[in-house]
Amino acid sequence: MTRTTSRTKNCSRRDAHVRLIQAESFVQTAQMVADETAADFNPGVSASLAVLAGIAASDAACCARLGVRSRGEAHSDAVALLGTVIPHGANNGKRFATVT
Repeated sequence: MTRTTSRTKNCSRRDAHVRLIQAESFVQTAQMVADETAADFNPGVSASLAVLAGIAASDAACCARLGVRSRGEAHSDAVALLGTVIPHGANNGKRFATVT
C-alpha cells in the first residue's frame, strides 16, 4: 500500500532509478570539487552537492519501496517518510537527518 498525503508525490521504480543515477552523479561531482586544489576552492559547493545526493538517494529509496516521495518544504517530512522504508528505513532516516 502506498502512502499519499498532500506532501508526497507518486513515483515509479523508473523514477527511483533516475533519482539513484542523479544521486550518484551528485556524489561524483562533490568528490571532484572536494579534490580541487585551487586556491579559490569553495568547500560549500561540495557540501551542497553532497546534500543533494542525499535527497536524491532518499527519493530513490522511497520511490522504489513506497511508490511516493516527499514533496514538502520541511526536511523532517522527508526524514519521516524515509524512516518507513523497509528494511533499514529507521537507520537511514536518522542518517539522512544529519545531512539535510
